[in-house]
Amino acid sequence: MKRFLLLSLFIPTLLPAQFNLQQHYDLRRQIQTTTAEYFKAGEKEVVFAFIDINADRQHFDKTGATDAWYELAWYRPLLAGPFNYTVQYNDGIYFSPGDDGNLASPLAAAWLAGVSYPLTIGGTSLPIDLLAGWQPESGEFFWQATVVWFTPVTERISCSGFSDLWYDPLAENIAWLTEAQFTYSFNQLAVGTELKLSRGFAGAWTKKRGYFTVDDQPRTDEFWLLPTLFIKYTF
Repeated sequence: MKRFLLLSLFIPTLLPAQFNLQQHYDLRRQIQTTTAEYFKAGEKEVVFAFIDINADRQHFDKTGATDAWYELAWYRPLLAGPFNYTVQYNDGIYFSPGDDGNLASPLAAAWLAGVSYPLTIGGTSLPIDLLAGWQPESGEFFWQATVVWFTPVTERISCSGFSDLWYDPLAENIAWLTEAQFTYSFNQLAVGTELKLSRGFAGAWTKKRGYFTVDDQPRTDEFWLLPTLFIKYTF
């Protein structure tokens, strides 16, 4: 809970840079997600942060926010070459009473560090991160590879997103998650759709089908496609 409060105090101090709010409706899960994204690019560093706040009435017997996940990433040049080094922090929280009587329960936090290469192909930016990670609560180490992209299709239409491939030390499997957004912009206001494709990722489920079987076995060999519709406003 303290980590989440620190984030809520930290992000407003960064608002002079690019900041947007998104409201998503998941078509297959019938839940709503509010997303806030922050991006700041300076001469010597790049900072990116986001938070997803879900209203999941399929798994929680309550209204309003049920859980949140946030990530912070900081990049600086590595010596004089094209590479950057990066430090990242991921964490989350359930807004529901835990067994210890607290009103919120933490999710698994992780620290990551590694190198990033700013690849560009044509008009598409494709920075690639190679990361080593550590989960403080379990003490487990893992690896992760990330590709981010942004492609302007026309003056108003764009495609952006990311793809993560990582080793999950708790589930002992390799997981993959890709999220692609197709956006039509009306200046600061935009609408679009997001496609979430994954395999071996425990956060994947639909209203009719869970990630775990009735025998509590994960469906690690199945692919999941979860589309959303969203509206976005960039400040």
